[in-house]
Amino acid sequence: MSLLDQHRGLFPPNNRQAIYKLDYILRCLQLIDDMPAYSKVCPFHAPMRREIIKVIKQGTKDWYLKVRAITKPTTHSDEEVLQSMVKLTNEINTDIQKALKYYNKLFLSVVNVDYFTVAYKQLEALLYKDMNTGMEDINVTLQAEHSPSASDHDDVTISTSLFELYLALKEFHAFKESLPVSEKSELHMDSYHVWFDPAIKRWFSLARHKAFRRLEKAVELDKEVELVHSMVKHSTSAVDATCCFGQIREFYRQLDWPDPVGAYTFVTLVMEDICSGARYYAELMHKKLKAAGYFDDEGQFDITDQLCITLNNIEHVKRSLTSLPESLGFADIERSMQKVYGEVGGQQSHRTLVNMMESANDDMSNKVADVVIVVGKKMEPDIKKFVFHLAWAPDSARTDDAICPLMEYLDNNLKTLNMSLLRANFDKILDEIWNVVLRELKETLDGNLGKESPFYCRLHEALDILEDLFHADGEGLDDEAIQTDDYKYLRETLTLQKATTDELIEQFFLEKPQQQKEETVVNYGTLSVKVYYDNSDSSLHIEVMSGKDLPALDTNGYSDPFVLIELCPSHHFPSCAIEKTSIKKKTLNPLFDETFKFPVAVSQLKQTGACVLFTVMDHDVLARDDVAGEVFLPLADVYGQDRPSIPEGFRAVKQNTVLLIRPEPPKSGPLGVLETRTWDKTAQDFYKKRRALALQCG
Repeated sequence: MSLLDQHRGLFPPNNRQAIYKLDYILRCLQLIDDMPAYSKVCPFHAPMRREIIKVIKQGTKDWYLKVRAITKPTTHSDEEVLQSMVKLTNEINTDIQKALKYYNKLFLSVVNVDYFTVAYKQLEALLYKDMNTGMEDINVTLQAEHSPSASDHDDVTISTSLFELYLALKEFHAFKESLPVSEKSELHMDSYHVWFDPAIKRWFSLARHKAFRRLEKAVELDKEVELVHSMVKHSTSAVDATCCFGQIREFYRQLDWPDPVGAYTFVTLVMEDICSGARYYAELMHKKLKAAGYFDDEGQFDITDQLCITLNNIEHVKRSLTSLPESLGFADIERSMQKVYGEVGGQQSHRTLVNMMESANDDMSNKVADVVIVVGKKMEPDIKKFVFHLAWAPDSARTDDAICPLMEYLDNNLKTLNMSLLRANFDKILDEIWNVVLRELKETLDGNLGKESPFYCRLHEALDILEDLFHADGEGLDDEAIQTDDYKYLRETLTLQKATTDELIEQFFLEKPQQQKEETVVNYGTLSVKVYYDNSDSSLHIEVMSGKDLPALDTNGYSDPFVLIELCPSHHFPSCAIEKTSIKKKTLNPLFDETFKFPVAVSQLKQTGACVLFTVMDHDVLARDDVAGEVFLPLADVYGQDRPSIPEGFRAVKQNTVLLIRPEPPKSGPLGVLETRTWDKTAQDFYKKRRALALQCG
């Protein structure tokens, strides 16, 4: 038994001969226990198995006290005490590993003693007592100290030693899984992690300080940045930054905090450290670019490697954040929190972590946007110059030739950017340059309204060419990015401005019926009419039937309504005069029941914008007649065009009751363009007529 008490020294597992001797000793003890004489000769001895367990416990205790004495600190400094505790725990872990791998199998097979369980529980009780005392003293000191600093060697050393001790105790506690189920409960070391609560924030604070200093150094050493390979578009500082964040993630992985609520708290600290570091890196790169004069208003603008690498570095670091949900186990944390706080609590914890990541992403994107906007501003003077030459090239010059300098300038710069930038950054700059081009075209257009059509035709063709360049057959900006508000304004305005006056008038009469359909509230009453075309006499037949709920435009609370009937546009119906119903006195619901006949060819009804305009007027004796409202009725699909004759006349036609709308003052659209054509009498006459009608509304 005395040999068993010293088995660690006498029978080391790496010595095969020694293990054979231990095997023989155990077999001898088992044979002795099996002999009937043993119980008679030694009646007061416990059973052999119990004696062996007793010896293992005592031998383990003696070994522990010996190791503790060897690792005892020579001074009482916190650092030496911590290192002593680390060494002691590591020695125990090594011993437990040997117990599990070698001794346990031997003792179980020969004398049926669970050596590992006996040794582990003995060491667990002894270690807990010493660690509890030591950590209480250490934590008192930690809580009394100032916040740790990465520049303070003692702070770094103590924090490092604390983490080494945590990992060593975590390793020791993990051996618990090899115990029988009945022996796993109520172990002293189950709450070992609580000792390190005061140290956690210290670790993360130091991690952040060290990360920030490392980022500063990485950016500082990024002195000469060149794009040395087309596949590598970022510099070493971006790699250093992502490695730095990887080390913080690895620290959290090693921490492997057993308490789910605590784990959530600590993963938020990890997220805070990494996200703050990412923001800080973006700020450092931004400042470095600023120091290089990139944001200065003076000097020639050139697309440099430093500009491109700054954008790429920030984007590279930003992309590294996308792996955080998986690498930090957001889903596992959510499930753990659900067990404690329910489904809502789990979802809120997950949302908090995602929000932290998205906030950092947004901040870094804003830094990229700051740089991208400056690219646009720096290129704006050149773009303005080329757009001016495009707009004011001689009328004889083709658009392809006039736009050539602008296209060459854009093409050269975009090629350089495309080669040097990551796709995400290239798309951002491409979008910004596109918006600068649109703004310059819009400024040129707005400053030159009222020109003749060729001026706008050239700008319209230029817009088509530029759209193709920036769209690049689907490799550039998508349709949503292309079709901005400025683009839509340019497209609509140029389409109108390049149109002839007759085309603008036709467009006006095309839009009015659609506007009328969109009216759903009866504001100005309704008008009921019937219209059909009779091929037998090549005539358009119109019956004005009645009005209802017309506005009261006279002081007596009534109106004296009548209706003007006109076929529009007038250039489609040059021989058709304006017709007029009789005047109905003092009524808001007049009955007209009057018919009119207009000799027109069926082909005229199919002309663009062809319609009947009914204008409801209020007759005044001493003043100008007021406008109550108007109705536009398209003629393209009027009844009877496909029939040889309509012998039934108006009886064959359904009554059409339409809401009246009011003429509006010309602001934009076709009327707005016609207003600017001071050199065109037809345009001015039509504009003034519509403006007068708007002013006549009672």
